Amino acid sequence: MAGLALFAFKVLITGFLLYWISVFIHEFLHLLYLKLRKIEVERIYFEKWGIAGGGIDFNSLHPSSRDFLFVSIIGGIGSAMFFLLPILVFSIFLNWKTIIVSSGIIFLLQLFYGLLEPAQN
Repeated sequence: MAGLALFAFKVLITGFLLYWISVFIHEFLHLLYLKLRKIEVERIYFEKWGIAGGGIDFNSLHPSSRDFLFVSIIGGIGSAMFFLLPILVFSIFLNWKTIIVSSGIIFLLQLFYGLLEPAQN
């Protein structure tokens, strides 16, 4: 019984972390889509997703460095470090069953999120 509880805990933690990584990737691709379509991206959007993870103040960047890819890469590195560190810590306890179940949970959450997103816009 304790083994099942530990497995459930690992699935929950792994699923939560991988879900937020997939949300970050989703938002990055959304920003890329907006940029490619030449739709003006609000500064608050960068501060919320592109910059916040990297801990960089938007105003401290040189104007020539405020390029979309630069901001996204720096923010992405910061966010990846923030989310991957717990995964590295928990990787000691992970096995293939945990990863498969967590991936299934992430897929269902992303599917549900993807179905709701058009209704929110």
